[in-house]
Amino acid sequence: ATSNRGTIQVVKQYADLPQVECYASQLNQVTMNIVANAIDALEDRLAKQPDHAPVIEIQTAALDNHVAISIRDNAGGMPESVRDRIFDPFF
Repeated sequence: ATSNRGTIQVVKQYADLPQVECYASQLNQVTMNIVANAIDALEDRLAKQPDHAPVIEIQTAALDNHVAISIRDNAGGMPESVRDRIFDPFF
């Protein structure tokens, strides 16, 4: 919460995961970037719709030999013009 907006509810649904071999610092950086983007999107929505109840959901799951991490918000989605470019370098 800030002086300009209320609290963003964070719903965490973490599965019991095995140890995973990964680059922890890179995984942390990606996760923090996605959460920061979700916060920005929610703040934009709250500026237009102050009574909106902002939520970020983080979920993990074990899938065969993989682990899935899902992060989503209820800000309303990205315009198609943004979706078309999300994997462009430095976009």
